Amino acid sequence: RLPYSQKRTGCYYSTIHLLGEAPPVPLAYRSSRASRSQLNFHFKRSTTHASACPTTQLKYQMKMALRTQQILTTIVPTALLCIFSLLQLAPAALAFVPDASSIIARGCPHTCTAVSRSPALSASSSPSTSTTTAPSLQTLADEINDRIDQLKPEFIKNCKVRVAPSPSSGHRLGLVATDKIGKDSVALSIPYDDQLVLTPDLASKNVLEGFLPEGYDGWTGDVGLLAMLLLNELARADEQGGDGGGGGGIALPKRKPECQALISSWIKVLPSPKEMSALHPLLWNEDVQEMLQGSSTRKIYRTLDDIEEDGTWLTERVWSADRTRFPETVTINGESRPCFTVDGF
Repeated sequence: RLPYSQKRTGCYYSTIHLLGEAPPVPLAYRSSRASRSQLNFHFKRSTTHASACPTTQLKYQMKMALRTQQILTTIVPTALLCIFSLLQLAPAALAFVPDASSIIARGCPHTCTAVSRSPALSASSSPSTSTTTAPSLQTLADEINDRIDQLKPEFIKNCKVRVAPSPSSGHRLGLVATDKIGKDSVALSIPYDDQLVLTPDLASKNVLEGFLPEGYDGWTGDVGLLAMLLLNELARADEQGGDGGGGGGIALPKRKPECQALISSWIKVLPSPKEMSALHPLLWNEDVQEMLQGSSTRKIYRTLDDIEEDGTWLTERVWSADRTRFPETVTINGESRPCFTVDGF
């Protein structure tokens, strides 16, 4: 990171030559924003922290380049040979495979090729710890259905569905029809009301106004603002504090009691970090994220760096100054979860 006085936008590329040890290495850097005055060089993410010595990062990139060359010259031909051999055996192998459509209809998890179910993709450590027995999905569904009923017909005028556990294995909650729903008919209506809908404008112009600097523009953009709104609702729903206890979170936007009850119930039905650790790429372990980095046009390292930079900046400048409003952890469904921290963000 180097001092940078001019405000620019976009992504540029430059090169660095370190002590004549190697050819120049291309390093992507981004300009300063209104909230920061610095030039950020983004090295390839590794187990080494992004702010580590550039020489260490250079050695890491050289190592990865050699590994890539090895893969291209040895492993790839071997893999192609194996694939060709398997194709020769495919007709015989298919005789032992049951009909795929019948397996999918039964919701068998083994038919899903999504890597999210692989143990290799589990997070190295779970960010949440259980303190009591978590309520069942049916209990959570019944609670939020009661909250929805309380909003009829003032807020919710059309509702031909109910929240219920999914009959498919591996899924959580969904909407189940309670009435005949014709083509192009409305199944559920939610009004554009700040009491029920979370938006970036609600974050910057209402809930977080006065806490974030004027013109705040984080690397995560509107998604970061929505994330902070969600964390605020987590703090308000905290079973050890929140609106019903110690006053965690910012008591905005102002809501009618039945609206606040619905939002609190909605927070409870969201999957926990523990449930998401094998399902969401941002929570996968670094080895798997490294493979994803090389196999996608939308680089996950860029997203992870954006989250880490914004989360660190917000922790140092905003959240740590008032841990009553911005708690580090909250308790939801008897489970401790990270809140206004980098991990929570």
